[in-house]
Amino acid sequence: MSRWFVFWCLLTLSSSAHSQSTAPLTQPDLDLWSPGSVKAMVNTADGGRIIGGDFTHVGGLPRRSLARLLPAGTVDPDWSADVAGSVSALAVDAAGRIYVAGLFTQVSGQARGRLARLLPNGQVDGWAPAPLYFGSPGSVEDLLVVGNQVYAAGDFNAIAGQARQGLARFDAGTGALDEGWSPPSSSGDTVTALASDGQFLYVNAGSAAQHSLLRFSLNGEALYDPEWHPSVSGKVTAMVSDGNGALYIAGGFYWVYGTPQRYLARLSTAAGAAFDSAWLPQVDGNIQSLLLAPDQLYIGGRIHSVGGLPRANLARVGLSGSGAVDADFAPVTLGGSVRTMLGADEVVFLGGEISSVDGLPMPGLAALSATSGTPQPVSGAEREGRIFEILPLADGGLLLGGQFHRVGSLPRMNLLRLTPQGFPDPDWRSDFDGQPVPYIKSPDFPGGFDFPPGVWALARDSSGRIYVGGAFSHGGGLQRSNVARLQADGVVDAGWNPGTDGVVNTFAPDSAGSVFVAGNFRQIAGQSRGSLAKLGDGPGANLDALWQANLDVGARVEDLELDGTGSLFV
Repeated sequence: MSRWFVFWCLLTLSSSAHSQSTAPLTQPDLDLWSPGSVKAMVNTADGGRIIGGDFTHVGGLPRRSLARLLPAGTVDPDWSADVAGSVSALAVDAAGRIYVAGLFTQVSGQARGRLARLLPNGQVDGWAPAPLYFGSPGSVEDLLVVGNQVYAAGDFNAIAGQARQGLARFDAGTGALDEGWSPPSSSGDTVTALASDGQFLYVNAGSAAQHSLLRFSLNGEALYDPEWHPSVSGKVTAMVSDGNGALYIAGGFYWVYGTPQRYLARLSTAAGAAFDSAWLPQVDGNIQSLLLAPDQLYIGGRIHSVGGLPRANLARVGLSGSGAVDADFAPVTLGGSVRTMLGADEVVFLGGEISSVDGLPMPGLAALSATSGTPQPVSGAEREGRIFEILPLADGGLLLGGQFHRVGSLPRMNLLRLTPQGFPDPDWRSDFDGQPVPYIKSPDFPGGFDFPPGVWALARDSSGRIYVGGAFSHGGGLQRSNVARLQADGVVDAGWNPGTDGVVNTFAPDSAGSVFVAGNFRQIAGQSRGSLAKLGDGPGANLDALWQANLDVGARVEDLELDGTGSLFV
């Protein structure tokens, strides 16, 4: 638990390279919580909803990766199903049975590999098709219920003991695999997204190198329609049909039928799959979820701008004309991607790595008014918080940086001050939040990853000023890119704002008032510096032009130490 991690950190504080000798605190039992991640949601017939993802508590109640919300948005205290792992997809059939997919091995103590079904009351039933990939556990990326048929899509070549290449169909009533419906392996190794218009099943299928959009008739043989085969340059991660001749697709593509179109497009479901070249929302970012509403389409993910207007992971565009972005709908959604969305009774539910919306804590799960976009009450999804850095203060208190959004009932975003007695300081608050920061990699580094929002580094200079580093875009109510300076009372120094384009991991203040800053970045204070820089004293965060270490692109500095002679060790 996080409180025991904090307890260990506080007891071993004297061994830290950045600390001074400090006696163990008498009150180190911190109740720290960070936002969880909601990755899938589905409505239930009574107006409630099921949420799944990666979390341990919902609304303060223990709920591991799966929970039910009542129509009012509060967690159902009488419904519980414990998942040993994470949940990535959900579906509900007409009888209220809940299909669950993810990376798990057990559900409520019963062995279930990657795929399970629950009764409406949350009890696990006997359905256990266990997808496999060459004998090892496979994965299920998406689930879809159409009538009395349940479709499972993912990365597997066998399921329910039968050969199936990434796509399978089950009878919802009996749970039996449809042995007469077996798509050919040419449909692709992996199927990542599903949609239906009531007549056809639309799938994104392919390998790591090539993806294809295909469709199958819901009736008859499992043969893809050769007359509907759109040409899209990359993977489709989300699809939704309006049931009236249009299919909206989103993903990592750059063109459709040879026409430049990034990340979002509209296709006809008529034979030929014509691309609507007049509907052209201009999206900058990675779309991971779509929600269709009357006359509008919600788009969620890691979104930076739409139609030239800045957006924080969420936007809304029109369905008519060119697909213009709704200029009046601009909730500031921080913390990470919006992975799933759900509409119900004039409310839009958002799930993902969410920490706050418009400055209000909404961990893992958010609810917005569909008309105004203002946040609405809903139970949050949480997991225990983490501490990355501990800084002793002059009065005997401590400053803690890490990943958390509250301590007990006190909202505290990633930065917390403890009194000399070891209690959270109720009067000191400076919140740091933002979006994940991509790792700046060398040209030959394969793949990539993001640093999650949080405070990773703390330091104090001889004047008592506090330096804060990490992955964030806001600090103390001001825009700050991964680095900031505080006064002793927690107020952000408004005139000191160097900013970096990457994460800050460590500081080393010197006796002259300058500070060395290091991490993984290319620029600081608007100038090129490879992951290490020296800032001079003064209010303007002036960069020392004569001191340039010139580390390689992709370097990540974890620690800095100054010795008594002025030498810097990296």
